[in-house]
Amino acid sequence: MSPKPLTVIVKIKPGEEAALKSILEAIDSDPANNPYVRFPESRNTHLARFAILNDPDNGPRLLFSSNYDGELDSYLNEIIQISPGMDSLWEKCQGYTGKPQFSEFINQHSYQPEAFYIAFRNETVESLKNYIAIRKHIENFLNLKDVANYLDCSGVKPFLDKVAQVSQTNTWWEVVGLNGLKILRGLVDMVQYPLNLIREILLVIINFLASILGKPENRSEIGQYTSVKADLAQSQLLANAEDRFVQNSMNHLVDIKPERMKRLKIVLFIVNWAGQYLFPPASLVNITTIHFARWLIIDEGKRLLFLSNYDGSWDNYLNDFVDRASDGLNSIWNNTMTYPEGGAQDIGAFKQYFRDYQTPSLFYYSAYPEQTVQTSLIDQQISKMIGTNFDRAAIEEWLKLL
Repeated sequence: MSPKPLTVIVKIKPGEEAALKSILEAIDSDPANNPYVRFPESRNTHLARFAILNDPDNGPRLLFSSNYDGELDSYLNEIIQISPGMDSLWEKCQGYTGKPQFSEFINQHSYQPEAFYIAFRNETVESLKNYIAIRKHIENFLNLKDVANYLDCSGVKPFLDKVAQVSQTNTWWEVVGLNGLKILRGLVDMVQYPLNLIREILLVIINFLASILGKPENRSEIGQYTSVKADLAQSQLLANAEDRFVQNSMNHLVDIKPERMKRLKIVLFIVNWAGQYLFPPASLVNITTIHFARWLIIDEGKRLLFLSNYDGSWDNYLNDFVDRASDGLNSIWNNTMTYPEGGAQDIGAFKQYFRDYQTPSLFYYSAYPEQTVQTSLIDQQISKMIGTNFDRAAIEEWLKLL
């Protein structure tokens, strides 16, 4: 079962914003032991964040976003269990009436995404952590003094030869089963070729549509973008919230052009569908640094909210987007107000546009904070190769992953 998104946006009571910020800062400074909510105790939360959104229509609002395993009711029950001081946190928000009504409160203030991307669609928090543990156990074994001495004295070749020569004794039914699996894999491979061909054709069509819908509206305006919200203090807050882990979070809220709503919804439908069925695991249009990303239309269609979890610096993240998916970016955000007329190709303007409408996460949690998408992919490969029928070449390739 794939991880699910939860996005909660709720108005903060008048005069409570400062107190709420203090609580979020306390949670962030000690995630495991703070008196409010302890996400490290959660078994089902991949990533989570709190932020405060501000806009002229609604004033300050609390944003809570997470990616979780299982069903929502069970997940909300878990949130209650790991939140000794949840009333102190949520009572700062309008409409909260206490722990017994928490699930109803969350459902009333949650939004479903128009598009949702998951790097590892079929992995849970438990399975991803297990992959990490397996890799670390193997690394620790290979780092043992006796193992190192053996490899240094005798060389790695005899070790690989012995592993490759280990014979497996199978019962007759296991032999039949293994041969049946080989036949089934052959049939799957036969079917896979036309499916891959269809996939490639569909990607060409999508790229063509993106080149039309994402064509910069005025290339002559490249370099002419003027920031409408330049705020040095806000930029410093954003910078301070970034690069604390190998992963970062982005919260971007901008007004939608009313006449472009249908077009935006069509584009996001294509993004969602392609993310599920066309792009390979751990890759969104060849960008391999995104754990989760979602686009939501909120405030009765007035605003577009983009939330993502990515590896590396903010600057490199946007560079990757521009280098590999500038037409796709334009196809989405040229439907919003104040988007640079030169499009993402005007990279300086594009980055300033994102900074102008970005809000820092006041708390960020990751169940695997040292993992990038690529290290998670490698750990997955290491674990899934264990127990397969190794030959010498496969063993050497497996060891290269460590």
